[in-house]
Amino acid sequence: MPTFEELLDSDQLRVGYIQRKASAARMDAVGTQKEASTVPTTLGSSLDSLQYVITISFGTPPDTQTVLIDTDSDVSWVQCVPCLQCHPQADPLFDPSSSSTYSPFSCSSVACLLLNEFGCSSSQCQYTVRSRRIPTYYFVVLEGITGNGQLLDVAPSVFSAGGTILDSGTIITRLPPTAYAELSSAFKAAMVQYPAAPPRSLFDTCFEFTGLTSVTVPPVSLVFSGGAVVDLDPNGIIFNGCLAFAANRDDRSLGIIGNVQQRTFEVLYD
Repeated sequence: MPTFEELLDSDQLRVGYIQRKASAARMDAVGTQKEASTVPTTLGSSLDSLQYVITISFGTPPDTQTVLIDTDSDVSWVQCVPCLQCHPQADPLFDPSSSSTYSPFSCSSVACLLLNEFGCSSSQCQYTVRSRRIPTYYFVVLEGITGNGQLLDVAPSVFSAGGTILDSGTIITRLPPTAYAELSSAFKAAMVQYPAAPPRSLFDTCFEFTGLTSVTVPPVSLVFSGGAVVDLDPNGIIFNGCLAFAANRDDRSLGIIGNVQQRTFEVLYD
């Protein structure tokens, strides 16, 4: 079972991957409207994950698979047999040969051509996971943050320098270092009654709560363009005794609002 620090290290690898793609190519915003749907989600703690998962069925007869909800990916996929380099998973691998409705796409099919990048093997379309192109991201216009009821002294241009996306697969929100420093300072001032604790992995603003039956968490809100203000749930502010935010490498790196800050909210991805 991975440790807390190992889970956060994995989260940092994901963030680095997203940010490298963001710096390597221009992101184009494309607006589409699709029919909305609602699916039950759960936190993947039982699978040693801090990401959200759902249970769905593939094939005929239905084969149940537990999959990660990932707004970073345009393509849904599961591991199939035969597989030589699959990562470990709790569910049995999907066996296409046991499904009466399974059929591979030909390389010339419309479905295959819609993929950003694809390969061709034995005249069958093969999805290429490694792609230099940027998939669709959910951009939001973050303009400010309030800490303990006060708007932090951070110009909106600090947030717009790198842009901000909403990502279900990233665990911890990443902020421009200028904004994070202000938030951390304000939060420490509001939490002065609690002893400081040593840093933990990504987190450098931590507190000692051992023996306490309750903790008063100062409010933190995200301020978006158009005047929209999202008041975060306390579970999206304190995470394992630490301020649940981390600083990016620099102010021009892509900001990411992670799933810890999305908890208790109904989030629509269209």
